[in-house]
Amino acid sequence: MAPYTIVVTLGKPASIPEEALTVELLEVKDSRCPVGVQCVWAGHAAVRLQVGKAGSASAPLAIGT
Repeated sequence: MAPYTIVVTLGKPASIPEEALTVELLEVKDSRCPVGVQCVWAGHAAVRLQVGKAGSASAPLAIGT
């Protein structure tokens, strides 16, 4: 599988036709500390994706810091 760059936005699935993959952005969570503010906890950022390949069931995938 070659590396690919795709852009995903809420409600607009992206595809990689060469790999028969679709990727959909389901959710973005960002509880990171704002710039210029001193926080006790740095926070967390995460995205939840739905990834599918032709002929297979799609599955959710979470990626976070």
